[in-house]
Amino acid sequence: MRIKRKKNNVFISEAGKSRTPIRLLYLLALPLLLCIPAFADEIDDVIPYLIIVESQNNPAAVSNAGCIGLMQINPRGALKEWNETHPTMRLTPKDLFDPIVNVTVGRWYLHRLKNYYLKNHYTLERLLAAYNGGITRLKRCGYNISCMPQETQAYVQKIMRLYRRGAR
Repeated sequence: MRIKRKKNNVFISEAGKSRTPIRLLYLLALPLLLCIPAFADEIDDVIPYLIIVESQNNPAAVSNAGCIGLMQINPRGALKEWNETHPTMRLTPKDLFDPIVNVTVGRWYLHRLKNYYLKNHYTLERLLAAYNGGITRLKRCGYNISCMPQETQAYVQKIMRLYRRGAR
């Protein structure tokens, strides 16, 4: 069964019989997955601190660079990759104002950075540096965070400080 996206955030099967709101799917699936230890990891643990630093918990936040929502998703970066890898679940920048959608895309992108781009070079600090300063820049620096812009270094330090305090 192929699923198509509808205008009002509803997915409908080609047969037109199944109508399930996209937000309901996210609300049901994500918490269930995070409760299963195999799906929860340090990335899930650091997301609340990343949200504090990125948007101060404001789902309507928009940066000067055009990044949107709680996790400040870049429509030309993470959202573009999401749409390329999820052709049946295409999203628009407007969808990123929904906190459930935003965190789902942000979480997916963090895992993509870890598993697809960083691979054997993964550390939580490098992941945060790639999320903030870009994976291409981090690779050019030889995965050395100290070569990244000062803003990115401060970003990584701030989130890691919050994460370490919260993990106690």
